[in-house]
Amino acid sequence: MILLVFLLVCLLYTRRNIEVSRLWEIKMRFLGKTLIAGMVGLFIQTSALATDDTQISRYEQAKLRLSYEGEVGSLLQQLSQRLKVGFIAYDVDTTRKVSIQNSAETSIKSINEQIGKQLSDTDVRFEKIGERLFMVISAKGVEPLLKALPQKEQFVGDIIFDGEQTIPQSAPTEESSTSQSSSAAKVQHIFSIATDKDNIAAAKNKKAPQYKTVTKDNLGLKNIRVTPLATFLIFDSQVDAEKLTVKGNFEELAQGENIVAILHQKSDAPAKIEIANEQGKKLILEVHKVASSKKSKK
Repeated sequence: MILLVFLLVCLLYTRRNIEVSRLWEIKMRFLGKTLIAGMVGLFIQTSALATDDTQISRYEQAKLRLSYEGEVGSLLQQLSQRLKVGFIAYDVDTTRKVSIQNSAETSIKSINEQIGKQLSDTDVRFEKIGERLFMVISAKGVEPLLKALPQKEQFVGDIIFDGEQTIPQSAPTEESSTSQSSSAAKVQHIFSIATDKDNIAAAKNKKAPQYKTVTKDNLGLKNIRVTPLATFLIFDSQVDAEKLTVKGNFEELAQGENIVAILHQKSDAPAKIEIANEQGKKLILEVHKVASSKKSKK
């Protein structure tokens, strides 16, 4: 009898060790897969971040021979057309002259640096906005024309096993995400029209408006970017442009993040723009008319 009890205890102990061993093996397999998945995820994320830099570097290293003397804007526009990228110029006089004489093949990056040396207060570079690459010239040290537009949010939810409960986590509603995406898309739409090379060529005789503020409050307005086709009002990053009330005679209006975008491709730029915040404070912008320097004949 004692021997039988002893054998039964040994059998149960051995079975328990086998179960523990199996559980440990399963756990290690799961952890191994998790570690591998984490490493793959990290690699993919790093690769995604590096993609834009790699694309820009590819264009910067492109080479050509160049002999040019004339307006910097015309040169950069010709280069952007050869490279099949967009072209943007803001806060800079593109009629200023440069002289580039490179009999040997020279990289685009070196040409940009040559322009920078001749026009020391300008910055020539490549920028990716949305899915499109642009060659950009602007005054040195100014903020980007548009901040990177928000990307669609991605997430991995909590795992729930049968018979278990989990505390729901707060997340942006689909309606909120859709609204933000729609606003960003409208701003991007106006930006794309204003920077399209065919549209720019068609409006070559159209002048960009010059605005001045006529009110004390500026509601956090940081910069006014104007092109012949559109005006972009860029506010402090803390300002939600969608909560501003904007009035005026607009061809098309978009408000997203901290940007108010106004299209005037087929019409004149609005002579007056009135903006109010939730507290009722107002900002008024009016087109600044340059007085003629010609003296009237008597």
